[in-house]
Amino acid sequence: MTQPYMGALKQVERLMQDSLGVYSQNSMNQLHDLCVQMSQDTIYDVDYLKLMELYGRKYRKEKNEDALRYVVMRMQQVTLARKNPKSAAKYKGIVFTDKPLDSFTKAFLQEFPLLLHTYEERYKVRILQMATFVFVILLIPLVLLFHLSFLIIWLLLLLLFGIFVYYTFKYGYESIVKDQIQDLIQSVDPTLKKLDQMQMSQ
Repeated sequence: MTQPYMGALKQVERLMQDSLGVYSQNSMNQLHDLCVQMSQDTIYDVDYLKLMELYGRKYRKEKNEDALRYVVMRMQQVTLARKNPKSAAKYKGIVFTDKPLDSFTKAFLQEFPLLLHTYEERYKVRILQMATFVFVILLIPLVLLFHLSFLIIWLLLLLLFGIFVYYTFKYGYESIVKDQIQDLIQSVDPTLKKLDQMQMSQ
């Protein structure tokens, strides 16, 4: 049975808010213990996002940019999955609900609105540039080699161009993001890394 963790997470949040300068050891110990418990349980999406928000605030305070980027990317993935049942089904350890996000979690996410979108746009631009370059380079040699009309070769290459771009956009981007997350996760706490392995496996 899924156990709600929001009450305990909010308690840690209050401890963190009461800390001056660095976060108190007590708040960090409680955050660690909650992460351990949640890695061994099926958890609600809102609880996962709250936990990640707290870790994000911790990493921002520590100026651990890679860990912070990992947290934000995972939060954005789960936030998007809340709107897409097909994506939500990939995350076996998370129960998706229609519960509203905590106001502090919303505010934290709004500080990084375009991270995944930026990755996607950069990826698409690179793929289009590469595909266009190959298209142009192959066009004239293929016309000369096969002695076909320029129009026929152009149409065939255009078809291949479209197929390549479609499948690369559809499947390649997810692979790039997955690889990026695997690089960034090396910077996070071992307990959070374990939670990722248990709850975010697809």
